[in-house]
Amino acid sequence: LFYNLAKKMKKRRHDISIICYASKNPEMEVQELNSLGVNIYTVKPEIGGSGPSLFTYKQHLGYMMNAMKVGYQLIKQNHVDIIHANTYTPILPAILLGKILKVPVVSTVHHVSLKHWKLWSSQQGTPFGTSFIGPIYERFVLSLPTTKFHAVSCTSKEDLLAVAPKANVTTIHNGI
Repeated sequence: LFYNLAKKMKKRRHDISIICYASKNPEMEVQELNSLGVNIYTVKPEIGGSGPSLFTYKQHLGYMMNAMKVGYQLIKQNHVDIIHANTYTPILPAILLGKILKVPVVSTVHHVSLKHWKLWSSQQGTPFGTSFIGPIYERFVLSLPTTKFHAVSCTSKEDLLAVAPKANVTTIHNGI
């Protein structure tokens, strides 16, 4: 989703900057976006390698702190019109930066997982306590004051509104 969005916006001559996790195995899309002139800022901790992408609490916290530092400098040095972030870990620094620097924030909601945390937590390598902390954290994140939520499906919108009835949500389906 973000790859295609960045690519199309760059073709329309927008300046695009992306803050993301540093990766041990950078994806081809990252390299292609970089070659198109999309500014990609990778922040530690580094993720990737073999196996599922399950992050520790320390990795999430490290990402948020480093994304705040990089994002603050990026926004202060450039004219940033909007911050667009995924929910969960990336949305926290995005909302804080948006509030501090008075920049609108759009958060993309791919799905609401409240009913699935126990199943998710059963995966090997999942941090201890995820089945308990996950739903609390998800409700917290979905209740944060973004300028707009972007839901990728009607189901995601309905699930989001069940958690945050006053949320400003627009559904834009993923393209094929």
